[in-house]
Amino acid sequence: MPSPYSQCHDRIKHRFSSRRMRDVVNSLTDKQKGYVKKHGFGKLLDILSFSPLPLMEWVMDHIRIGSSQFVYKNRCIKFTKDVVKQVLGIPSGSLPVALHSVDDNISSAVSKLKSAYCIVGDKPSISTVISVLIGDEVEESFMRSFMLIAISTVLCPSTENFVNLNYLNSLTHIPDLQNFDWAGHILSYILSEVKRYQEKVDAGDMVGGKSLYFGSCLPLLVTVYMGFLDLNGFDGKQYHICYHVPRFCHVCKQDFKIVMDVDRNRSSLGSYCFGQTIL
Repeated sequence: MPSPYSQCHDRIKHRFSSRRMRDVVNSLTDKQKGYVKKHGFGKLLDILSFSPLPLMEWVMDHIRIGSSQFVYKNRCIKFTKDVVKQVLGIPSGSLPVALHSVDDNISSAVSKLKSAYCIVGDKPSISTVISVLIGDEVEESFMRSFMLIAISTVLCPSTENFVNLNYLNSLTHIPDLQNFDWAGHILSYILSEVKRYQEKVDAGDMVGGKSLYFGSCLPLLVTVYMGFLDLNGFDGKQYHICYHVPRFCHVCKQDFKIVMDVDRNRSSLGSYCFGQTIL
């Protein structure tokens, strides 16, 4: 039987790829994995492969940017930095994540670091950075490449299949990694992309089969939403989702498949409409 969503139009495309991150992790040596754990990002080694479309679009439709909340009927779900940390399992401090610097020393260091990645052109592809990463067992340079890949595939993916080397401004001194406000940066980027999505929808830019790329860690929104559903006893079915944290290390493709089936509003034919089981 075909999926009930097979005839629906996906209005958004995104570069988030936990599968690609998973493939990178599988290629790492024990020594390299040890570096990742040492610097507090070990949970990224356990992220599973999944994609929550089309449920993601529906959740984005109901986000209120000003209050950082999902609002549907009388239910509100607040998105905070603590929530981001619970989903991703990453450290987060108080230093702003910088993509640019007025410090001449940092700017000079970044220029030198970029030379390791700009093998062809000035925008290295994710594949290029992965090729630099593989086989590198020097702690600082390896962690720098690992973070660029994690940022580009899971934490803060952009709308292009390139690595944003401006993040090197926050990766010049690897021992400082845990001091940066990664959770705040990730949440801010998510909300900015949801806002852009909503503006495009309101302007009618996404009708007639049109779709656009949106960046950021958008699947985080759906993963949080899943924690507020009652999935037991619907149509006689029962399904138990593992709610252990970090959530990205436990949520899987089957979870999203079940949620989209059980939580779907079947009275809204031909459209993405969910919210049937929200507590």
